[in-house]
Amino acid sequence: MFENALSNKSQLVKTILTLFLTLVVVLVQNARAETNAQLDLSPERCIALNEGQTCYQTVTVTWQADNTGDYCLMSEKMTLALVCWENSTQGKAKMEFASNETVTFRLRLTDAENIETDVAAEAQVIVTWVYSDTKRRRNSWRLF
Repeated sequence: MFENALSNKSQLVKTILTLFLTLVVVLVQNARAETNAQLDLSPERCIALNEGQTCYQTVTVTWQADNTGDYCLMSEKMTLALVCWENSTQGKAKMEFASNETVTFRLRLTDAENIETDVAAEAQVIVTWVYSDTKRRRNSWRLF
């Protein structure tokens, strides 16, 4: 009977250790699956003269990620990738920017079939103007 109780405790300890190790493996795999990346655009601001005008700028894109993978730079305005990097942890590119409004760019991790999956990082080019379109009206009435 004593041996039977000892065997049950040993079996319970083995089961608990197996469950604990399984949990640790799952947590480590999930941590690896999450891509930690940074996307930088330079310059971050594009300045046009008048409100509503298209702003033209050459933008330098740099990025780096913790995990090696196939990454593509996407614009919220376009459905196709602007540029892609295969089997990389970092990348750099220059692109011509032309817009009359702020644009968000996303670095996406792609799978084997080049289908975009997760957004690894995002950044914006903010469009601003020197002169606003709002016309200041002077007082239209006069006493004399």
